[in-house]
Parts: sequence; C-alpha cells; structure tokens
Amino acid sequence: MLRVAGIAVRLPNFAWRRRALPLHDIHHLVTGYPCSVSGELQIAAWEFAAGRYPHVMATLFCLPLLAIGAIGTPRRSFAAYVRGRSSRTLYRHFEALDVELMDVDTLQRNLVPARPASATPRDRIAWMGLALCSMALVVTPLAILGWALSTL
Repeated sequence: MLRVAGIAVRLPNFAWRRRALPLHDIHHLVTGYPCSVSGELQIAAWEFAAGRYPHVMATLFCLPLLAIGAIGTPRRSFAAYVRGRSSRTLYRHFEALDVELMDVDTLQRNLVPARPASATPRDRIAWMGLALCSMALVVTPLAILGWALSTL
C-alpha cells in the first residue's frame, strides 16, 4: 500500500511484481536510494538505465515514475539514471550471481560502479528521450479522456 497526499493507494500484486520486489528492494540497499517517494523515483531511473525488469507490464507500471522524477526531482533522477548507465541490475543477472551468499558490500561491487559517472551528451539525449516517452504515457490517456469528455 502506498500513501499519496494522505490517500491510501493499494497497488496490485501481479506475479511479475512479486518476483521483482525482492530484487528491487536489494537495489535500494546497494544504491543507497531510500525507500521513500524520492527514493522510488531515483531507483526507477537507475533501474531503467541499468536494466529494467524484463516484463512489458512492469515497464508500463514503472515508466510514469520517470516522468514524475523528471519533473519533481530532475537533478536526482538524472543523476540516478547516469549512475545506472554504468551499473547493472539483478533482474538480468540473477542466475549469474549467488545473491543469497553475498553481503551488501559484495553486491555493490558487482552491480554499482565505485566512482560516480559523469554525464555524457549521449546520457542526456537518452534521458530526455526516456523522460519524453514517460510523459507521453502519462499525458496521452488524460488527453484522450479530455477530448472524449469535450465531445459529449
């Protein structure tokens, strides 16, 4: 359950989400992004850059977080995205790593670069494209709804 402006929002717990959440939580530990609204926006940007969960519904579920991050916390979200471009997630490499036997320090060494990455022009272009796609995903249904209501 997620609380937004004092309103409880129950998130559906699809099978792909049940599989992804433990690994997503480990990503919070190894990156240091907090389990807060701001931290979720950062981890979404990091995971998209490092290797998102390979399920189309997971992508559609998480993509709006990039739009929110690009607007609400642009510097932190972009920095997380740049950091993710030189990282990797557990989603695609889970079998290659024996996660149960690793401590957080070992996971950090395997997944996240030791030095902060500097943003390149290519990073900026990729981030802008991803943020625009995310914003389109959020705005398009609202525009269609507005158009439909205006024709009534």
